[in-house]
Amino acid sequence: MKQTKILILLLLLPCFLFSQEKEKYDWHKTIIEFDYGFGIHQSAKDYHSTTESSANVYKENNFINFRYTNAFFVKSDLSLGLSLGFEIAPVIEIPLTLDIRKYFGTNKNRNYLSLNLGKAFYKSAEFNTWLGELGFGRNFKLGKKSSLNTSFSYQLTYLKEGSVKVSEDDRSWVKDFYMHSLSFRLGIMF
Repeated sequence: MKQTKILILLLLLPCFLFSQEKEKYDWHKTIIEFDYGFGIHQSAKDYHSTTESSANVYKENNFINFRYTNAFFVKSDLSLGLSLGFEIAPVIEIPLTLDIRKYFGTNKNRNYLSLNLGKAFYKSAEFNTWLGELGFGRNFKLGKKSSLNTSFSYQLTYLKEGSVKVSEDDRSWVKDFYMHSLSFRLGIMF
């Protein structure tokens, strides 16, 4: 009789341990975002001198970006994630960033503040840029587990030294290159 009770408890144990909860905490989200950005200011020094030029190094000031983020909610209003992207600017770069988002409020549609820090890689080893981005956005609930993200952000890109494409035929070596830009981002989180 005792063995039968233990067997029944062992058979019922998985039902209690792995049963679905009504309000299960969803700690992992995938975020896919597209953005359009435009440069507002560029400055660089010629590699062989210390003269700073605030003139545009790049002729094109606009860029488009795709970003894929794995976000982990450490709290219901704070997520940390790793983001990998593909940016088409005057050169094609692969940004890899740490994505931090702080959500405000408990409504299903809520505002958030985002911070991205990381590096962007170009096909040649000498072109490694640091980037930082600060943005403000709104999260709109679409379904039970999905939502639409819209945000507006400021991005600062820094290149210590490297070759940049000034025009189609000309490349120039620069140092201390800074690019300030604004971007509008639209994405889905599920």
